[in-house]
This record gives sequence, structure tokens and C-alpha cells, in this order.
Amino acid sequence: MRKMINEANTKVQKHSANDVLNAMIEFSTRPVDKKDPEHFFRVELIDINDENEELFGGNDENNHEQLTNYLSFVAPVPYQGNFIYRSEIYDHARKLNVRIDEYNIKINGAQIFKKYKTHLKTGNGPDDVFGVEFYDFFAADESLIGWMWFGKTSFKAAIKEDEISRGLRLRKENIQIGDNDTLRDMFTREKRGNNYFIGEIFAMSRELIPNSQRAYFNENPARIDFEHKLKDYFNNTLYYIYREGSDINSSIKKINSYHDKVSEFEMKVAQGGFLTTEEREREEHDLKAKEQEAEKARKYLEKKREGGLSIFTPQIIERRTKEIGTINDSKKTDKSSVEPPKESDDRSYAESEPTTNKSQKKFLVDTMFPRASRSERKLLSETLDKIFAIIQKSTDKKTSEKLINKIKEELK
Repeated sequence: MRKMINEANTKVQKHSANDVLNAMIEFSTRPVDKKDPEHFFRVELIDINDENEELFGGNDENNHEQLTNYLSFVAPVPYQGNFIYRSEIYDHARKLNVRIDEYNIKINGAQIFKKYKTHLKTGNGPDDVFGVEFYDFFAADESLIGWMWFGKTSFKAAIKEDEISRGLRLRKENIQIGDNDTLRDMFTREKRGNNYFIGEIFAMSRELIPNSQRAYFNENPARIDFEHKLKDYFNNTLYYIYREGSDINSSIKKINSYHDKVSEFEMKVAQGGFLTTEEREREEHDLKAKEQEAEKARKYLEKKREGGLSIFTPQIIERRTKEIGTINDSKKTDKSSVEPPKESDDRSYAESEPTTNKSQKKFLVDTMFPRASRSERKLLSETLDKIFAIIQKSTDKKTSEKLINKIKEELK
């Protein structure tokens, strides 16, 4: 075909369309194999040009991963067996009295399946699909114009780009229309909203006609009506679902951060890791601030546990709070180890009255300079405290902590 078209373009020889078709097509018949189904068709690609590397997975002819991944979402194939919610999707289709067209497509004998799974990677760690949710779209005359399913997760963060199932995908006759980002613009509040979901929208109306590239639907009143309904559901329901999931994740992080800070503080108290009373008081202040944040987060989660913006918000909270134990268990340390010392108005290290009580507070200067006198340790603690204060004012928190810890280690 290419050769004959090039000849015509370069005026070497003219060919009619009939000449080209007759030269490139062969017809033949054979008896039907008893193993063949009553109705079937087979497509074979023969002598594919070497330039079409995407069909071969690069230079390795045995590597078809790229082609398999492509067909697993574009082609009308079944869901893979380990996607445990496939039966719920089929059941919902039956309730609507519609069918999901599926074909057995194989590459070198290996059947292709939709690669949906229940374990996903997100920007905030792994997340699991614990169910599927459905929504149906109806026209003004109550005829079904489309329906969808999406995976219920904790919506911790956007799904990683290397997860090939990421995004809500548009389908007609179970063939993908466009790609995984085709519906991105339907999220008018935040276009990245599509990246929080896995799922499919099946267009059912006969008036929703794919264009020649199958990149989208031809423009007509049915398409405009369908888009309005998608935008309404995406921005007034799905938007709040993933935003609420993100807020839940943020609240749990604050509670965990407080727990970690309590453990870190208690360890410093036990090991005498504070350089001065002033340093200890600063950390007590930070700890109190984190406690207040954690308490606010706890109240938010308790409120959402009673009912959120989606019917499965309580399920998300129940699943997520297993990561921190009981929400009410704030793991507070003994009050005596957190409250500021009350020995005197002047709370510097050297002014504290000596005591033989076992609960006497220990400071890092005691271990750094065990042979120094009390007056020398007072001078050292005051000097180091001023140095550390300058570092904290001059750099960001992460850098200052790194520098101060490095100085402490060197002095030890």
C-alpha cells in the first residue's frame, strides 16, 4: 500500500483505490474448526515494521509488557481474577439491565485482563481499595445515559503516576475513549482530582458517538447534557470525598506526630538529653502545641466518625485509626515529666537547689562535663544555650536541629 501510494504521489505511476485494495488484500476460506465458537473473528498483524517498537516492548521481541498494559485498559477485556470487586460491578450492570461487552484477547497465548487491583501507591504511602461505589446518570426522560463505579479508598493522597489504573476512565461498549486523563477537565474545582480515583464511566446513550480517533465523543446535545451531569457529580460529590479523605489523613498525621514527640521527650528526660532548663522548657512548649493540634484533630475525627460528606467516611476513619490505635488514647506522659520546674523564679540550670532525690532532673552538661564545678557548668550551659538560640533564629527548624544535635554529639 505504501509503495503504490508513494508511486502515485511521485507521479511514477497512478493507481486507483481498487488497484491498491486488490494488491494488498487476500481472501480465503477454510472449514470451521469444531473448537471455534459459533461467531468469532480473528485479527493477525503480520510483518509489522520494526519502527513500531511500542508493539514489541522495545528491542526484545519477548517483552510485551507495554502492549499488554495498553490493551488492558483500552480494549474490551474482562477484569483480572484477583480484583475481588469485579462481581459487584457485574451485579450492578445486571441491575441496570445492561451488559459489559468483553472479549478474549491474547498476546502469544496469554489472555489480557483489565489490570485493576486493590493495593495502590499514593503520595502519602500505600492505600487499599476496600470496596466500590456506584452512581448512575439519567436523562430528563429518565433513560440511562451512563453509569460508573469507583474504588473506595482512604484517599490519603493522589495515586502515583506509575499506577497504570490511576484515573476515572471513559468507556463506550467497554472500549476506552481517550486515555486516563480524558475526564480530568470535568474536575473544574481541581483538575488533579481525577488522580485520587480508580474507576470507569460507561456511556450508554446511543447519541454519545465516539469520534474517528476515539479520543472523545462528537459534539451534540447528548454530549453536552452528559458533561453537565459528570461535572455536577465530580465537583459536588467526588471533590468533597477526596478532600475529606485528605483532611482525615492530615489529622491522623498530627496525632501520630504528637505521639512521636511525647516518646522523644520522655527519652530525653530519662537520658538527661536536655542541655539547659531553657531548652527543656522550649521543647515542653512545642509539645504542648502539638498536644493541642492532636486534640483538635481527635475532635475532628470523632465528628466525622458520626457522619461525613460521604456515606463511607466513617469506614475510612475506622480503617485509618487502626494505624494510631484508639483515638482517645493520646499516650500522654506523666505530668511531672512535662510540666515546667517550679524550684524558683530563676529556672536556669545552676540556680536549681541541689537534691539527692531520685527524680532530680538531669541535663546534658552533667554528662558532657562531669568534672566541671557547678559555676563552670552554669557558664557552659548559658553559653551553649545562647549559641543554640542564635542557630534556631538564623536557620530553619530542620537545619537548626541538625546543627545543634551535631554540636551535642561532638561535645560528648
